[in-house]
Amino acid sequence: MIQKCAEVPSELLHTGPAEAAMMVIAIMAITGAVAYWYRSREEMKKQLLNLRKSKMMLLNLKRQKLTKLKI
Repeated sequence: MIQKCAEVPSELLHTGPAEAAMMVIAIMAITGAVAYWYRSREEMKKQLLNLRKSKMMLLNLKRQKLTKLKI
C-alpha cells in the first residue's frame, strides 16, 4: 500500500530583519506589560494595607471614646 506523503518544499522560508525586529518589539511589549502588572499589584497591596491600618485606627478611636463616655 502506498502512503501519500506531504510535498517537501525546495527551499526554506526566508525571514528578514523586519520579522526579527517585530519579534524583539513583541518581547519588549510583553515584558513591559508584565512589569506594569507586577508594579500595580504591589501598589494595590500597599493601598489595601494602609486602608486596613486606617480602619483599625478609627475603630480604636471609637472604642476609646466609648470607654471615656462610660467612665
